[in-house]
Amino acid sequence: MAVLNSDSPRGLLVNLLIIFAILALLIFSFFYIYLPISTNHGESITVPNIVGMDYEEVQDFLEERDLNFFVKDSSYSAEYKPYAVLKQYPLAGSKVKENRKIYISLNSKTAPKVKMPKLTENSLKSAQIFAQSVGLKISKVDYVPSQYHNFVLKQMVNGREIKEGEFIPKGTSIQVQVGNGLGKDTEISIPDVVGEDYKFDEAEFILIGQGLRVGNVEYVESDREPFTVIRQYPEPNSGKINLGGSIDLWVAKSDSASAE
Repeated sequence: MAVLNSDSPRGLLVNLLIIFAILALLIFSFFYIYLPISTNHGESITVPNIVGMDYEEVQDFLEERDLNFFVKDSSYSAEYKPYAVLKQYPLAGSKVKENRKIYISLNSKTAPKVKMPKLTENSLKSAQIFAQSVGLKISKVDYVPSQYHNFVLKQMVNGREIKEGEFIPKGTSIQVQVGNGLGKDTEISIPDVVGEDYKFDEAEFILIGQGLRVGNVEYVESDREPFTVIRQYPEPNSGKINLGGSIDLWVAKSDSASAE
């Protein structure tokens, strides 16, 4: 077999080509064979959505998907049960390597206390924004006679008036009284609810619809259908009554009426 003379230009060129070929092979093997095998190059895991999931379920759920997790902090939301996941990072749908840590925020068991803001003397819309900004919510709005249209006149929790600055649990439902813009001295004709059904709120619906409310209710013996309004005071069409006023009712008794 003929041996190339490395001392000749041709032999030197061949030797250089062989060296370059070996280097190219080593580089190719390192980047396209070794690295992909050692680092799972090109393989990724889609991060699942774990928001709302209970803490005790998270560990097994993520381990089954070759992921880990770390509790970063906690906060509070009335929309989720205690120890549920509120936030996660990376977000659901992200692509990550296996064994990547998912950082989570858990829901606290106890609601933190917040200061009650001053909702009164503000428009209903502004009051809703103020309440929401501190983690409260206006759940009930009662319109009452007042010249101040759509302005909050009173703020309450469970029927109790609550003052600005008082500490209450975050997420508490607030009830407010809002002015209807008609004025407390506005008078209307006394409506007639005699003969209306009281059990299914027909009589109350009529009164509320005219800016009035139900006063005292007394169940009495009668040959009328049970729960029928048989009398009212003030009497129907007997004059005028101020908006926000009350109408007392006498209702036909039934066997269970006294228990209601």
